[in-house]
This record gives sequence, C-alpha cells and structure tokens, in this order.
Amino acid sequence: MASWKKVIVSGSNANLTTIQVDDLKNGVVTGSSNGTLGIQAINGTGNIVATTGSTGVSMTGSFSGSFTGLITSASLSATASYITASGVFGPYGSNSVISSSHAVSASYALSSSYAVSASYALSSSYALTSSYALTAGQTQGTLTFGEGLSTGTFNGSSNVTVQVSGAADLTNNAITKWDNNANKFAVSSLTDNGTVVSGVSSIQLSGANSSLTGSFTGSFNGDGSGLTGLVSTLNINAGTGGPSTVALASQTLTIAGTTNEIETSVSAQTITVGLPNDVIIGNNLTVTGDLTVNGTTTTIDTTNLLVEDKFILLANGTGTATDGGIIISSAAGSGYAYGYDETSDRWVYQDTLSGTATAFGTITAYSNTTQYGASGTKPSDATGPAYGGSTAGYGNTWVSTDTGEIWIYS
Repeated sequence: MASWKKVIVSGSNANLTTIQVDDLKNGVVTGSSNGTLGIQAINGTGNIVATTGSTGVSMTGSFSGSFTGLITSASLSATASYITASGVFGPYGSNSVISSSHAVSASYALSSSYAVSASYALSSSYALTSSYALTAGQTQGTLTFGEGLSTGTFNGSSNVTVQVSGAADLTNNAITKWDNNANKFAVSSLTDNGTVVSGVSSIQLSGANSSLTGSFTGSFNGDGSGLTGLVSTLNINAGTGGPSTVALASQTLTIAGTTNEIETSVSAQTITVGLPNDVIIGNNLTVTGDLTVNGTTTTIDTTNLLVEDKFILLANGTGTATDGGIIISSAAGSGYAYGYDETSDRWVYQDTLSGTATAFGTITAYSNTTQYGASGTKPSDATGPAYGGSTAGYGNTWVSTDTGEIWIYS
C-alpha cells in the first residue's frame, strides 16, 4: 500500500531503519571533497580516543605528542558509518486553456405610399326674356334666330317660341356640348346630378390654368406627367452614398443585398430582407450582446485569439465529472494533450490524442501537485493526496509550513 514517506533534505532530522552504501571497502569511512563516502587515512590534529575497554586496537607508523597510560601492546580497530543527505525533486506542471465563439444579424425595411385625388364639378343656368313693341314712327324689322337657337324669324306679327337648338334631344342631368356639324347642342357622354360628374368617355382638361380640387373616385390613366401638385419623386437616403431620389414615373427603386451577408426577395407587394443560410462577414463583426453558437464544430482561423475572461469553462452542460483539456496539434487532427482524467482523478499528459476525442486514452505522464499546511493537517496514508487519492496519488507531495518537512506519496 502506498504511504506518505518523509524526504530527507538539508536540516532534516533523519530517522532511518537501514542504510546501504555500495562500493565501500574495509577501512575508515569518511566524507570526501566531492560529497561522496570513501575510505580515508586518519590524519588529524585532534586526539584519537579509543573507548575504555576497547581491545584489538593496533597502530603502526609514528606519532608525536603525549599519551596517557601504560602501553605494552596495542591493537587498534575502528569502524565508522556516516550518512549524507539525499535530494528529491518532484516536477510541477501548469496548464493553460484557450477557447472561443461569432455571430451575426441585420434587417432593413422601406415602404412608401402615394395617393392622388381630384374632383370636378360644373354647372350653369341661363335665362332669356325679351319683349318688342312698335310705336309710331318706327319701322318693323325682322328678327332672325342665330346659332344656338331653333331656326326661325320674328317680325312682330305673331308670337314665336324661341328655344335652344337641339333642346328636344337633351336629357335630364346631361352636360351638353355644341355639335358644329349639326349646328345645335347635343348630349355629351358626361352627366351631372349636382354631386357627381360621370361619363363613359375620358374627361380631359387642357390649358395651363386648368385645375381641379376636392376628390374623385375611379381610376386614373396615364403617367401623370402633365399633373402638378402630385408627388413625382421619392427621396431616399442611407448610411453612405445618399441622399438620392427616384423618379416615380420612369425609375425603379431597387433594394439590393450583399453576397453572403444580406439577401432580398420580392413577392407581390412584399420585400423581404434577411440573412442567407451561410453568412460571411467581409470585415469586422462586433456583437454587443450574448453570442450563442449551436452546432457541431466551431473553427477559428486567426493568428491570435484574445480572451478577456479570467476563467473558461470546458465540458459545460455535462453535469458530472468528465475528461477534458486542450490539445496542441502535432499532426493532422491530433496532437499533445494536457487535461483532467476523471478515471484517475489526476491532471495528465498524453502524447497523441485525436482532436475529436471525448476522453483520454493511454496516459503518458501525470502532473504532480503540492499541498501544504501545518504538520498536523497532513492527509493520512489511507486518504492520500487531493488529486489521485490513495489509489492513484503517486508522486504528489506535502510540505509542512511549521516544521519544513517534505513528504512524498509513494
């Protein structure tokens, strides 16, 4: 079973059950200048003391100085064992996560209406009276009726009834006209009942001062180029290029879209402006509200991606712990992956992972973490580290903030 093991570093209090040093020979074990253990000759300026009761101590060679006690013979033997510190290095990893989503919409509308109305009314009345009488000294003449009156003469000898020429053919409410060929008044195609002027043929007014006021019903024929007081042009404007006008009698107003950005269509009297199925923005796009992208793949083909958010949430919507991370492309559609492996509860590395993967495969390496706190808060062996726990927490470390001790889970 894995457990927390104390790492011996400079300043640590070592408590070792056993120690083994390779390649040592019989002799005195000492430290050397390169930091290793080895066999060295005793050559010092201090005293060499043999513990009382030692036997078998022997010395050869010569010495200077003084000694205590009677030496009849000496056999010297000494052994020593020294422990040097060992260092443990644990790698620490960090990760960076990068992600993004663009959208877009716009609408336009234009409408106009025109109305033209006019009314016409015409009425007239005529009255004529006359009396003639001859007196002494006057000569009686003859009165001859001219155009517009019925044919006849009057010489005073008898009563004569004068009437409008063609009156017998006139009808009630009819507007008359003069028939020059028949030399009489005749019925026109226009009638006037005192309110409405109507007719079966065209009503035409000519002359610069001709004018009509009021309203009329029915239809108007012609392009209206000879009418005054009517709207003949439509004023239009836009963000650029305007203002401009459209001649209603000769020009057509066209509402044009932009390829891959805005499309327009006409059906009867309705103009529809909208977005095509596939939208391409030729320049910058700024979205001041939220941008929601629903689809399978979001492709960002830019040189640099700038994200203001301090945190990026991946695997949003899963609701449970799952694998996730980033992949640095090293081949078509795959690359080096770093992220969280839910199975081992560890931050991990994988040399090759597909860009369409939904989980890690065979893990290449694990990212170790370091926890710290007071010595009494170190997790137990059964609990293990925060990442990986007692089952997969190998290599994670714990540092005591009050004693400086370092522990590694292995």
